[in-house]
Amino acid sequence: MLERNFRKMAVVSQMQGGPYLGTAFAMRGIGIGWRLADMGLDPMLASSYFWSMPVSLGCVYLKCSPETLKKRNRARRYVSETSWEDRSFQIDHQARVIEILKDILKERGVPLLELDTEFQSPDQSRKQLLTFADETARHAA
Repeated sequence: MLERNFRKMAVVSQMQGGPYLGTAFAMRGIGIGWRLADMGLDPMLASSYFWSMPVSLGCVYLKCSPETLKKRNRARRYVSETSWEDRSFQIDHQARVIEILKDILKERGVPLLELDTEFQSPDQSRKQLLTFADETARHAA
């Protein structure tokens, strides 16, 4: 998975336009962390990954309640194109890992936007996301 991420990011870095959005390395680290928690291990073990992974110009965290996340994941079962994507079982294990990731990104100076996807309209979220992407791109330049 990491090799695939490296290839994808290399391609995206050469594309014209942008900014481009993707889960990249942060999501892979969350995957490592929730699996550690699922095995009864301390998810803090994933922190060394978060400290050493390449980082983007910014990171957006889509937040909503665990109940809403589980409901949305379970609803995927009823759509043929996404019926295999119910990841509701991961959500409780991911919570601590996500907090670890956000803390480390902040310490590394990576701009972080927490985007409310539960109570905010899609149009409000889109506007916030575009503003964040524009600001981080200008800052990086």
